[in-house]
Amino acid sequence: MTSERPFGEVFDFFENVENMESGGALKSITKGNDGWWQCDTPAGKAKIKTVTDRKFGILDHVFVSGGIEWNVFVRTVRNLEG
Repeated sequence: MTSERPFGEVFDFFENVENMESGGALKSITKGNDGWWQCDTPAGKAKIKTVTDRKFGILDHVFVSGGIEWNVFVRTVRNLEG
């Protein structure tokens, strides 16, 4: 995916788990006191924990749903001005 927005703006948007609702698959996202985010998905309840590092553009997260846990690896890379 390519964006013409500044790196910091893109990173901030994707670092905020609540913005995942804008894609339509996740609903009712709330942050718990344990650092995990809870949400509803078409397949039922799920939870998400982020592992981010702005310096290196890392926006990884752990996703748990239906007794299955997987790591999602996401990188943001500066692309000239976008």
